[in-house]
Amino acid sequence: MISFDIIFLRKWWILDFERIKKKFPLDMYFKNAKKLGREVLDTYFSKVPYSKEEREKEIRFFYENLEFITKKWVLEILWELETYKGSNFNELKRALKGISSRSLSDRLKDLEEHNIVSRIVEDTRPPSVLYRLSEKGKGFVELMTLVILFLKKNKENT
Repeated sequence: MISFDIIFLRKWWILDFERIKKKFPLDMYFKNAKKLGREVLDTYFSKVPYSKEEREKEIRFFYENLEFITKKWVLEILWELETYKGSNFNELKRALKGISSRSLSDRLKDLEEHNIVSRIVEDTRPPSVLYRLSEKGKGFVELMTLVILFLKKNKENT
């Protein structure tokens, strides 16, 4: 797994693109990702007949998930959990300046329902609860990191 120097500031992810591109062959990663994406699309559309209903279903699925992932505090929570490899409720609340207890609780429940975050109850006295990214959550953050780097690379080239 690639380790990046990452700084998180409120709604924006800051990846030191210059340092990262010196360490990693990003062009190769992007080329391979684009090639894989094209292969999936070409295979999918050659085997599945195109229909307006299917297109609308796929677009609705995309927007529903995009709407969820862009809810206030979701990305910040994911990034905190990635950065610290897990946190308890109070640690998250302190790290996320301005979030209410209710909002944090609601977002954590949403993320747990989507299997993006795991809630681990530790058998201690008193019992403690730790939140960690699930495998699905880790995969999402890893993909988002590549998307952010891709966007930064292409912003640089415009």
